Amino acid sequence: MLQDLDIIKAYYTMFGRAPEKEGFDYWKSEAAQHGWSLSDLVNTFLQLPVVQEAGYPLTQSADGYVTNLYATLFGKTPDDNGYWAGQLNNGVSKGDLLSTMVQAALGTPDGTLGKDNIINKLAFSQYVVSIQQTNNISLDPSLLKEWTESVNDLTESVATAIKGIYDKSGATLNLFPNGTIPSGSSDMQLSAAILSELNIFKTDLYEIILGSGSQDGNTGGSSGSSELLASDMEELTSLVTMNTNGGILSTESLREATLKDLANDAYYYELFNPSNYWGHEDGIFAAEEIGAPSANIQNFVATTENLESIYYGTAIKALKAIDMDEAMQIGNFIQANAAALEAGNQTVLDQYIALMVSVFRDPAAVPLFTDQQIADSTAMGTAMAAQLVGSGDTPALFDGMLMAFM
Repeated sequence: MLQDLDIIKAYYTMFGRAPEKEGFDYWKSEAAQHGWSLSDLVNTFLQLPVVQEAGYPLTQSADGYVTNLYATLFGKTPDDNGYWAGQLNNGVSKGDLLSTMVQAALGTPDGTLGKDNIINKLAFSQYVVSIQQTNNISLDPSLLKEWTESVNDLTESVATAIKGIYDKSGATLNLFPNGTIPSGSSDMQLSAAILSELNIFKTDLYEIILGSGSQDGNTGGSSGSSELLASDMEELTSLVTMNTNGGILSTESLREATLKDLANDAYYYELFNPSNYWGHEDGIFAAEEIGAPSANIQNFVATTENLESIYYGTAIKALKAIDMDEAMQIGNFIQANAAALEAGNQTVLDQYIALMVSVFRDPAAVPLFTDQQIADSTAMGTAMAAQLVGSGDTPALFDGMLMAFM
């Protein structure tokens, strides 16, 4: 089922802007009627003359398509050694490629070049859609493009762009869908209020859809310096398991897919090198040593193969545990309690943890992600983690995966 943010992703990548209300409502209705995914919507957009004229002609080469996506999504030229173009040449649809690229990019560690650019542009676009729905208006597409293009990797650029909307529309436009316009209209007051309001949307993007939140795991390249699983994940250690899946979700298949994404295979094997993690010295990883004393895994031999298995098994179990209703439930909770969560209100934090534990206690009746999506996302995420190791960093093995749910 296509989500609102999927429509926003398609608009941003194909049109380079946030959606106007009329277009957003129309495509949301069409997607619901036909049962489209994000990939289906993008492939439909690519048939539109306006999209072809905007830089995506039907005759465009694989390299040209990827170059355009990199420029729009990350504000840079491709640095993937031709991987994404190769995927297109091997039969992956342009819609599937875009969907996978966005998800992979948003799952990279904080600070990765280009990530803040797309985070801010999507947060801005999501916020603008909410403004239009709240005020029941459709903003001018040319202005939406101008404002979207002005957003960059700085959070302040989002507030400045929204201030531009306010200046064009006047006080009759309610910029605060979750509250009211603050008294006064100075730039400082307005920017502070906008940033506070925008935090609701960015929290949702980071914590629910992007799978990438603030990370607290240890980093550092010295031997044996990193955890396998951060100790504050004890509430969710029921997810920790060896990989017993077959087919495209088998350890062998995921390893093969990940290695295709890497220029240097050594990075992969360094990621799963037992000597990089605490507790390897005696040749056994115990539950207490990996930060998961209540996990189903008690002790296992400190080998590369076992680290691969526990990593992939846990990633798959986590992705299979959440369904659409649960994702919406989590998103609604975060939106309703954003201020309390940001302030560290212990009562609300306990409620959030309890909600997350209930979501992950059992597999989803209908998982949000297909096996192919799980395989693609896991391979992309693993390749990016391995690339970090190749750059001299050794994060906790589960950094950027389980921590995203807390």
